[in-house]
Amino acid sequence: MLKNFQTCSKWLMPAFKCHWRVVSPETPVALAFGPVAAGKYGPDLTLWNGLYGRGDVYRTLLRESTAALLNSYNSIRFPYPTLTVVSNMNSALLGSQREALMTALRFRRANSGISGRSTVACNFTPCS
Repeated sequence: MLKNFQTCSKWLMPAFKCHWRVVSPETPVALAFGPVAAGKYGPDLTLWNGLYGRGDVYRTLLRESTAALLNSYNSIRFPYPTLTVVSNMNSALLGSQREALMTALRFRRANSGISGRSTVACNFTPCS
């Protein structure tokens, strides 16, 4: 059993693909996050490719937001509800680079299982 929510790299592992329930790896970022994200990332970038985001603030934001979205779909114990993940991602895209980075860092902490002063356990198991 994992001790935290799925970080970005865990969502990329075949052992956890069965947990992609509401969206698929091929779902466009534009469909999952809406028109603001479509304007930033284009209409064709998939959630799967978004999880590989590195190199700048907005790719980092997409990576952590995508993991947070998947975690929100899969656990009621995840600190951010799905609509909050989408809203925070879009607000960060409309704000400054600093706001985008801070949102990415907040999602990173939540994706790592850190919620406030406590650590939240995850009950994900590898797919059989």
